[in-house]
Amino acid sequence: MKRAFSLIELSVVILIIGILVAGVTQSSRLVNQMRLNSARAQTQSSPVAGIKDLVLWLEATSENSFITTEAGGGSPLTAWYDTNPQAVVKNHATRVTSNANVTYEDNAINSLPGVYFNGTAATTSNLAGNVITSHNNAFSFFLVSRLTETTTGNWRGAFFNGSSGGWGYQKDGLSPSKRDLVFPGVVDSYSTTNITTNAELISATHTGTTTALYLNGANEGPSTTSASMNSPVSQYIVGNHGTTGATPPWMGYLCEIIVFDRALKTEERRAVEAYLGKKWGIRVI
Repeated sequence: MKRAFSLIELSVVILIIGILVAGVTQSSRLVNQMRLNSARAQTQSSPVAGIKDLVLWLEATSENSFITTEAGGGSPLTAWYDTNPQAVVKNHATRVTSNANVTYEDNAINSLPGVYFNGTAATTSNLAGNVITSHNNAFSFFLVSRLTETTTGNWRGAFFNGSSGGWGYQKDGLSPSKRDLVFPGVVDSYSTTNITTNAELISATHTGTTTALYLNGANEGPSTTSASMNSPVSQYIVGNHGTTGATPPWMGYLCEIIVFDRALKTEERRAVEAYLGKKWGIRVI
């Protein structure tokens, strides 16, 4: 009888532990869903849609950002959809076939999803869309990202408008590594502080003659304030400099990319930064 009683007790304990584990797991899922719903609400109420000349908006929390079957932890991606409400024809970032080098991840920044680029193969670590033609040689650019390595010598392209010409943003391979706003063949404008593996909000404006680069709302320079760019050609690329074997892919997460076809006013830029900082849990200065 004592042995049977012990087995019953053990069964009850196991049952209770199972119930507790299930409860904790369910609570964790509920918290994550609430966080995701909050991010979606912030996206819907953000100032981005109301600022004129929006030309691209890629963000990772919307239900309309990805193919439903690909929006799961670790799933390879074939598309990151442009959610720009001002565009009649969207400019999606896609690839013909999925590849494990570009994946959807549930917990990229602030327990929110993002797109992960593993940085191992230039030809398959990218998504691409139609080139963005800039009027008056001007633009504004916002990026929420998190690198997973900052090794000296490794150049890492995050976004380039144009497979040649145009402009882009990258981690450079200097020692120590910096943040670069790049105008291929013309000039590189780089930050004053070292790049890290922390989540970052990058902002940049280009008026046609002057360039400004910001990190979490703080002016990063750039070291070169006068720049012009060649006309961008072919396509924009996410997660890389280009699509050939010679280009260096990003290694880390990209969570939101916003492009305007002009240099925003200071108050407009600050409004977008405030929205992105709150949503992604990044302190904006």
